[in-house]
Amino acid sequence: MKNSRLALAVVIVFAVLVAGAWRWASSSFAATNPRQQSKVDFVREIQPIFQAHCYGCHGPNRQMAGLRLDSKKIALAKVVIPGRAAGSALYQRVAGMGDQARMPMNGEALKSDQITLIKTWIDQGAEWPEGPQSAIRN
Repeated sequence: MKNSRLALAVVIVFAVLVAGAWRWASSSFAATNPRQQSKVDFVREIQPIFQAHCYGCHGPNRQMAGLRLDSKKIALAKVVIPGRAAGSALYQRVAGMGDQARMPMNGEALKSDQITLIKTWIDQGAEWPEGPQSAIRN
């Protein structure tokens, strides 16, 4: 009787651990898989980050290194590889990856949730709508 109770307890503990591991793995996958997350909206979520932290050096009035982050054409040609954040210079620089300086260089580093948002946006295909809300303004 004692052995059967012990065996039953072991089975129950094992089942609880397996169920917990399954739930953890599922939630971790959803948190790291951009396809499982809601679509990042450029105008509402990314452009405000660019305006607040990037346009001072890479905007309409100043284009350090010839980069304008208020220009879809220039940004996608120079620093964003849609679908590949890890290979995109924009993500690498704001995340502080590699041997180049972290951006923004003369300001406070972006918050981790802002960096994650940029990474997710790029991994999701870096959708950037045409139109006056996202166009270069001179």
